[in-house]
Amino acid sequence: MADDKEKRLLEKAEKQEEKARKKAEKAKARAEKKAKKKGAVEDLPEGADPFAPKTEEELNEELDQLKETVQGEIDKMMQEHPDQDWNTIIAAAAEEKRTRGRVRGVRYCECCGENQVEAGETYCEDCLKQMKKYPFNWWSFIVPVIMAMFVVLAVFVTITLWPVFSGAAEADSYTRSKQLYTALTKYAAVNSEIDDARDRYSYGIRYKKKQVQLYDKIGIAEISDEKTFIESNYTAAALRKPWNRTAKKASERIEEFEKAYSTFSEVASENSDYDSLLSAFDEAIKGKGYNEAYVNYCRYYAALMYSQDTDEQKKWVDGIADAGSDYASLYLPLYAEVTLNAKDFEETLTYTDQMQKINVEDSYAYAYAAVAYRMQGNLAQATKKVKEGMQYENTSAMLNYQMAILYLLDGQTELAESAAQTAADNATTEYSYLSANCLVATVAEMRALQYQKQGADDYYTSEHEIYLAAIAALEDNGYEVSPDVEKLISGEKTVEEVFMEGNGDFTW
Repeated sequence: MADDKEKRLLEKAEKQEEKARKKAEKAKARAEKKAKKKGAVEDLPEGADPFAPKTEEELNEELDQLKETVQGEIDKMMQEHPDQDWNTIIAAAAEEKRTRGRVRGVRYCECCGENQVEAGETYCEDCLKQMKKYPFNWWSFIVPVIMAMFVVLAVFVTITLWPVFSGAAEADSYTRSKQLYTALTKYAAVNSEIDDARDRYSYGIRYKKKQVQLYDKIGIAEISDEKTFIESNYTAAALRKPWNRTAKKASERIEEFEKAYSTFSEVASENSDYDSLLSAFDEAIKGKGYNEAYVNYCRYYAALMYSQDTDEQKKWVDGIADAGSDYASLYLPLYAEVTLNAKDFEETLTYTDQMQKINVEDSYAYAYAAVAYRMQGNLAQATKKVKEGMQYENTSAMLNYQMAILYLLDGQTELAESAAQTAADNATTEYSYLSANCLVATVAEMRALQYQKQGADDYYTSEHEIYLAAIAALEDNGYEVSPDVEKLISGEKTVEEVFMEGNGDFTW
């Protein structure tokens, strides 16, 4: 086993010897080439070629000498450490070589780690020369540092203001998809995150401006909420700033509407017929700079109040449209109402399509379209329109009222009664409250009479009480119950006559 070990050592020594020989040859070649370049060659026997390679005999002689030297070193190391194995001896020798020449207390260059330096110095002369050759560039250092600082700042700002940015982005996405009511709801959440003291002159201004623009697109339907929003977010001084001109114009339009409507209400309380009302109103506003669009809206309302024909109503709506597309959210639904009254249902559908292009969540657009389709006898399309609208607002009084009528026409009286009650509970206008309660009373009493015929007294009593409650709700609030309620209950009129032919007081 010892022989194998010595054999491996000899083989290793031979390899090292061969490597050393090749290294020596290369070093000699470089030296001779350098000497030749300088014009100086070592003294050689006369006629000898200084660059001729060694003979095989010379190389074998050098190899034998190297073997003897290596074997001698190995034997010496083994004798000096008889109790250690060869790997341990080699590791100790390598460590000694690595630290050889290092003297305690002596400073070495911090760059190369090899050359000694004097006390107080950091780098050796060789390294200093190299540094001068490639000097330090301040900008190459400071620019990355600045960029890193900007990245850190951007991350900090993004994390801090993420609720504002993400909420506004979500609101903007609903605005782009024409879902204006949902967009306003999303912006309301953003408002609570905006710090006025910090953000009023940055994105806070932009986000509030966008909300004013949303209110303007929706129009009079949200004019009360728009007024509250502006009063809550803008002082009188702020509205005079050039960057708040959108809010200022909106505030002025609200004042113009309130001014016209207030004057109209005062005049209406003093006149009991259409012609005298219009004359008194025209006299009251004469030469006072009233907004013509809102003036014509009041005149249309008067025509509707006194049941003027559709041509008279349309005349005033045309006057609103003449004021420009800024009032589209006002005149489009009025055109839809006028054409429904005139039974020009294709025109109605044209206007409802335009209404949806402004605000896809406009309940009136779906309700008016449903009425038009129903009057044309297309109940499937009418139902489809109602369901499309209820995807955005399933509690809408108008949409639930239309769905109740469609259920009634389909003979589903229980569903009809439920939908009509939802409409009554969520009514926001006088007409929707009156018509919804009339429908609740009609359907409930129809069901009560049916149960009475079947001898189901308990069910009869329950439904009849619903009928009485609906009638009482109307009378207690000063409304007269439509005569069509009793006509439908008694069978004097059919549901088809009232709701598909338009022969009734609460047809749509």
